[in-house]
Amino acid sequence: MLSIKKDMKIYYALGTFLILTLIVFIFTMAFMGTTINASPKELPVAIVIQDEGTTIPGKGEINLSKQIKKDLLKTEIAPLKWHVVNTKEKAIERMNNKKFYAALILPKDFTNNIVSMQNLKASDKAKAEIIINQGMNYSASTLAANAIDKILIKINSQMEEAVYQNLSKSNQSLTALQIKNLRNPIYVQKQIINKVSSNSANGNSPVLFTQTVWFTSFVASMLLFLMLRREFEKVYSFKRIFVQITAGCVSCLIIATTILVIGKYVLDINFPSTNETFLFLIFATLVFFLLQNAILNWFGLVGAPILLLLFFFSVPVLSIAPEFLSSNVHTLLYSWTPFRFAMEGFNNTFFYHSYSIKTYESTLAYVGIVSLIFILIRPTISLLLPNSKKLNQESDAIISSQ
Repeated sequence: MLSIKKDMKIYYALGTFLILTLIVFIFTMAFMGTTINASPKELPVAIVIQDEGTTIPGKGEINLSKQIKKDLLKTEIAPLKWHVVNTKEKAIERMNNKKFYAALILPKDFTNNIVSMQNLKASDKAKAEIIINQGMNYSASTLAANAIDKILIKINSQMEEAVYQNLSKSNQSLTALQIKNLRNPIYVQKQIINKVSSNSANGNSPVLFTQTVWFTSFVASMLLFLMLRREFEKVYSFKRIFVQITAGCVSCLIIATTILVIGKYVLDINFPSTNETFLFLIFATLVFFLLQNAILNWFGLVGAPILLLLFFFSVPVLSIAPEFLSSNVHTLLYSWTPFRFAMEGFNNTFFYHSYSIKTYESTLAYVGIVSLIFILIRPTISLLLPNSKKLNQESDAIISSQ
């Protein structure tokens, strides 16, 4: 008898260590496994050639911008992937639709100003413009802009050497001031669009809001689920569903209001439009609530760890640009997680003034509608199959036995 008890204690201890190892493995994979090998690759950037070129006597027409474009497109320059766009306006429009992290604009007088550097006037310097789409992702857009800047530094050096060679061939004597003006013949101008505002955690405020909305709605869902489970004795009825949805709507309104008030008046977060932010907060909270309750209604308390695992695995990838993720993580997690669509919706609200926010609203709306359908058909299943409540009783028993 003592031997059996001793063996049981050993098995219990081994089981405890096994469970602990499993928990550590899950959390390690959740927090680090999805992002540990993240590296930038093929960041989409635009190049716009407006350069009209110029004519050199004895040499014909020349267009330096087209040569630059040709060199950039045929050479793989990590971590950029170049896309040719016809106009600056079109490039900005596509940047507002989150297609490019940055854009390089070469204006119509680019070649003419390079060729006419013999005039030695600063105003004649060629201008190149870098447009930075900061709101798309602060880190990725900065990385893309810096990579373009390094390319222009190299081109600047090449152009400077070419100007000096042309001047030496013409045997022109240069003063110290003229030599100084000839340095860096390309003037680089930078413009930031969809700017990340102050007090936004370097552009991570959409991620933080998404996390807060999910976790607070999860707490509300669990409290409501446990209360209704006790009140209705684990029986699913339309009355229970009505109470669940009604109480959920009230909870979502309270959560959204509290988050907005704390964010605006305590944390001093800058909201371009308080009304739009509040409406999207309510919408995202309601969608999360419906999704969570659909899972809890069908799986019982087993649904709680499912929701927590979804949270822990999804959160680390939200603040990282999708081009940084491995193809497996992008396909198996980032492409479908509801956190992504909520985060992008908050991102548009904060930095894009709700530009094209309907794309993310529609996806979240589908998630909410499907979740609501599953919530509503749960009592129907209970009516058609009186013994179906065992589905939850068995899952609850699994949780209670732990």
